Amino acid sequence: MSTFGNHSPEEWESVKKRFNYCCAECGIEESALIFQSNSQFSALTRDHIIPISKGGTDLINNIQPLCISCNAKKRDHLDLDFSPEFLAPIVTLHSESFQEIRPRLGKVVCTSCPADPLHPGHLSCLLESKRYGNSLVVIVNGDWFLTNKKGRPFMPLEVRSQIVAGIRGVDLVVPFEIEDDTTVCEALKVIQPHVFTKGGDRTDPTNIPEWEVCEDLGIEIITGVGDSKVHSSSNLLEDWYHRRINLFMEQG
Repeated sequence: MSTFGNHSPEEWESVKKRFNYCCAECGIEESALIFQSNSQFSALTRDHIIPISKGGTDLINNIQPLCISCNAKKRDHLDLDFSPEFLAPIVTLHSESFQEIRPRLGKVVCTSCPADPLHPGHLSCLLESKRYGNSLVVIVNGDWFLTNKKGRPFMPLEVRSQIVAGIRGVDLVVPFEIEDDTTVCEALKVIQPHVFTKGGDRTDPTNIPEWEVCEDLGIEIITGVGDSKVHSSSNLLEDWYHRRINLFMEQG
């Protein structure tokens, strides 16, 4: 995997100085790491805040000093020890994992996606959304949202979240379920992203119910993100259904 960007020894030294030559996680001093006896510590390590495997860069604004112990424990401590390795973490909004992760995400871009099923419009929106910040957090709409929209979900929330977690560029997946709420306003209040993106034909307050909340929270709204071609999960499923019916009738 190629790595984008690089940083100089002087920049690394300036970052350590900004953290008072201490581990950004546990606060242990670099001098203690170097001279502490009978310890696994050796020195502060250069940790990528957003891992390279998740689209992070090697630029200095994505670097923080961690001791070896904290660096090794990072995935477990943040509940990021997932399998297979290429899947983005799936976390609930009110979990300790999310509260730990949020300050480390840099400029956060957020979008919502039902992915039931995933189609090219969803995919292009997610891929383009990542360009507007450091980390892409995807809210996956719950089963109640889809039941209210089209009768019932084709796939349950858990399965849809796992599929979205496998998309390149997605850094965090948030399954979101609130009955009697067809918006993701409450999720945005917790996530507090810098940018909220919308694809398809959602362009203004008349068809983006989260518009007012975004304005209140100072969240930038970017519309028209992704493929301009109109795609529809419902149309895909309806076409599949009629094909199955026709096949059944022909075999009948």
